[in-house]
Amino acid sequence: AAKVACDLTGQTAGPKGRYLISGKPFRTTSGKSLIYSAYESNADGLPTEDLLALKVSTNCAALTREASNYDRIVGGGYGSRFVTKHDFLIKWNGPTFGSTACALVLEAGRQDLKSVMAARGSKGLDGPAMRDAAYAAALCVQAMHSVGLVWTDLKPENFIVTTNS
Repeated sequence: AAKVACDLTGQTAGPKGRYLISGKPFRTTSGKSLIYSAYESNADGLPTEDLLALKVSTNCAALTREASNYDRIVGGGYGSRFVTKHDFLIKWNGPTFGSTACALVLEAGRQDLKSVMAARGSKGLDGPAMRDAAYAAALCVQAMHSVGLVWTDLKPENFIVTTNS
């Protein structure tokens, strides 16, 4: 029942199959990474409640820097403005790349800002929604600058709408 309800593929990733792959992956807009949906497995090998996003790349140096940047932001007290980093897998050990890749395990959002705009027929946000999105973006940029980082990949698909919005 869990396999059907969670769209599990039967594939796993991480040490001892810790992450249960769900659905089909999609390529990031840069084309350099794949994003898998997954659930962490419990002691019985069943999926836990929270959906995760696994960003997988063979460019482990870049993904290691990204994982480190998440740690810097959380250490600076700004973690609540970003999706939660759950894990960093030095060896992916999952489908497609095998052990030649690494993976960043993140909280999965409901959708990204680009998808929100597409659902609105590519009509931009207005009123309170626009103010909220602009304010959230400004807080994210401020958080990055506060820990000495510069965000060079600022685009709608990098703003994720999470369960707690």
